[in-house]
Amino acid sequence: MKNYLGDILVFKFPHGGWSLVGNTIDGFKSSVVKTPTITEIETWDKEYTEFLNNNEYKNQRIKAYPAITDQLDAIWKEINNRRLNGDNLVSDADDMLGKILAVKKKYPKPK
Repeated sequence: MKNYLGDILVFKFPHGGWSLVGNTIDGFKSSVVKTPTITEIETWDKEYTEFLNNNEYKNQRIKAYPAITDQLDAIWKEINNRRLNGDNLVSDADDMLGKILAVKKKYPKPK
């Protein structure tokens, strides 16, 4: 087993139903799930490793993307630009833009 057992169990049973003491399964609380065999845990370990390998790009992207606040600021600036150029916004976006602009007016950026 390459991965921490707790991580494997969270992956396999994300809603819980099990307890862990150290790296040992203390028991499953659900009558539906029996305590797994070593073979089952090894299989889950392989599945979890494959999942991690297939999703590593997501972690790399998360680290590489600009901060979400910067992303949202750019999007709202574009939406505001469209509004100023006469485009009609859907009411939810128009309402949200109004709230954002009100905050920016209340707390202006220092010069």
